[in-house]
Amino acid sequence: MKRTFQYFALFILILKFSLSNAQGGFRSRIYLPGSVTHVSKAIFEKSDGTYIAAGISLDTVNGVYFNRLVLMGLDAKGNLNWFKKYGSKHSEILENPLTTRSFFRAGDFLYLTSSIVENSTYQTTLFKFDLNGDSIWQRKYSMQGIDLIGQMGSTSVDGGFLLTGFAQNTVNSTSPCFVLKTDSDGQELWRKLLNKTTPNVSDGKSICQDSTSKKIVIVGYQYNVPVNSIDNILILDSLGNQLTQHSYENESISVLYDLVQAKKNEFIAIGSGGVSNGFGKPKLSNATVSRFHLDSVVKPMWRVMIDKPTSSNHNQCVDQHSNGDLLIGGLIDSSSNVLVAHSRFSRLNASGNILWRKYYYYGALDSTTSAFTIASLKTLKSGGWIASFKMRLTVPNNPFFFVKYDSTGCDTTEYYCKTVGLNEHVLAGTLIYPSPVNDRLNIELPIVSNVDVIITNIIGQEVKTERIIGQIDYQINMADLPGGIYVVSLRQGKNNVFQKKVVKIN
Repeated sequence: MKRTFQYFALFILILKFSLSNAQGGFRSRIYLPGSVTHVSKAIFEKSDGTYIAAGISLDTVNGVYFNRLVLMGLDAKGNLNWFKKYGSKHSEILENPLTTRSFFRAGDFLYLTSSIVENSTYQTTLFKFDLNGDSIWQRKYSMQGIDLIGQMGSTSVDGGFLLTGFAQNTVNSTSPCFVLKTDSDGQELWRKLLNKTTPNVSDGKSICQDSTSKKIVIVGYQYNVPVNSIDNILILDSLGNQLTQHSYENESISVLYDLVQAKKNEFIAIGSGGVSNGFGKPKLSNATVSRFHLDSVVKPMWRVMIDKPTSSNHNQCVDQHSNGDLLIGGLIDSSSNVLVAHSRFSRLNASGNILWRKYYYYGALDSTTSAFTIASLKTLKSGGWIASFKMRLTVPNNPFFFVKYDSTGCDTTEYYCKTVGLNEHVLAGTLIYPSPVNDRLNIELPIVSNVDVIITNIIGQEVKTERIIGQIDYQINMADLPGGIYVVSLRQGKNNVFQKKVVKIN
């Protein structure tokens, strides 16, 4: 009878812990009638605590398939209230797999920089919507004999807009980056093709204008030699004339995806950098974050690599907190299959120190999920954040997928709401994974260290202790432990230098 009471008390404790941590987030998976598949693009919080989300659906009419733009209204819990579709088979919006975020918000309006297909020609387009999903206007920009592929836009210092992407010439295979300037009504004022020496291929993925110098900054990638693409930073004057061009990497997998202004004359660029893995071996990639001053781009103020190099490790989008901290969304995929397509959220302070990293693998909860990437993210006043995911399922009908996280990282998923709330990175750069774990728990330290590993169960009993001596990588056998929640503590002397909760499954 006593043992039964202990199990019951433990069950109540676990349930209470789970419920107390599962109140602040949501996971919203949306399928629309008449749509074959869905691709999430963005989600923004409104002043009343509800959300406006956006994406692209593949629709079919009389056997003809075409992409349509979708605006959606979600309530505070992520439930769909309404949706509105734009576009037709005669004016089809491009679902561009080369971009992550493409929406931006200015005041009470949403803007989308993208491309549409009309008469087999791609034109860049700029949409303006109110927060009820109603279209205010749409502007189109084209070039004779050229596919103009718009990828990202932002507001300019004079209240107009700046757009960037690439101009694809299918005849001579050149694709220079372009910048296009409009007034506040979207009417074009000027455009520039940013040509370079052969091969003339360059791609603009994100664009900002400095509030003081009025210089324009574009990040993306360029071809350096025919088989080598490298990350790219372009600095232009206020009229779009190129001043300088810089790259941080020389590997073929290097690219910059997103950009924010940190303060006057200073910017943050995020993406991936190449890492050589030896002759004849696959190249690895590293998620990069760089802060630079406009007067010294080639020598960044700081440059941070997040996680160890893997077969796929990159940052995709970034947002800045009011205190200067950075929230960065990315992906890590280990070639050892210990981590498989984990989405990663990282928080850094203004000096580039990693405050925490959190990893989410929704494929562990849905066996049909084969891949997903973060399309966009936004920080919330509550201290949490919200993100849109591009889902790639083994079944044809991919959903729109939006996730809200509270300030602890809880998204209502049992695994994550039970394993958050501790300081995950006192010893910055430490990794403990996977969670949930079945047999082998990996510990990766940022430097060679001597630490004690203490594993306790949910009621505080020590169930396993081991010592790491002069190592960086270490594995602990968890196969002999029953399923449940455990706290893994790393200690140096009497001091805890790292703690993390993990879930053990059988």
